[in-house]
Amino acid sequence: MLTVIRGPDGGAVKMVENSESPWQHVLLGYDQCDRRCHGRVASEEGCIFKSYQYVGPASILERVQGQPSGRLVKGCADIRVWVLENGSNGSATATFTVDSSLGLRLADRHSEHVACAGFRPVLSAGEIVIEVQGSDVEVTSISNQSTGFCPEPSSWAAVSECLERIGLEHPGEFTAVFDFRLCGECGARNLIKDEWFECPCGAELPKHWNF
Repeated sequence: MLTVIRGPDGGAVKMVENSESPWQHVLLGYDQCDRRCHGRVASEEGCIFKSYQYVGPASILERVQGQPSGRLVKGCADIRVWVLENGSNGSATATFTVDSSLGLRLADRHSEHVACAGFRPVLSAGEIVIEVQGSDVEVTSISNQSTGFCPEPSSWAAVSECLERIGLEHPGEFTAVFDFRLCGECGARNLIKDEWFECPCGAELPKHWNF
């Protein structure tokens, strides 16, 4: 899959991979909203999705080194097997990530997203509940709750396309939405609730996503 976007000056920008570090996986595109750079991934259909790098604590990244990545599931049959192995009574709650190829990876719900993703950037991440009844497989709830990647609510677009490629029924949106901000004063990751843009340290938080 060729991943190409246009930079602010109209020049072509594409993703490259640096073998020395998986976190150099993205040649950064330019986001004029906050004057920072973010990777972009283009799907075969021409949709552009933002790529999120790990922004969580270094201590967690070090602790999970060597852990296996989540299982890549390519169809409902794969998901049935995963639920049978990891759930109970036809239901399973999992950590999930969507990779740069719009692939869905599942891991135990207590797994860190960065490990589930194979230590690579993601298009989204969160928690998912899957129900299996006979031949029917359905996502009954799903969120973007990942303090490791802090994906935006708008990352649902990538999740939706991922699930539809698999043929998996889903709610049509995140059933629980999380909006994260980074405090420029103390460095804390904040979850925005009730439009309250203030860090516990007292600093004002930006209105736009800023990781």
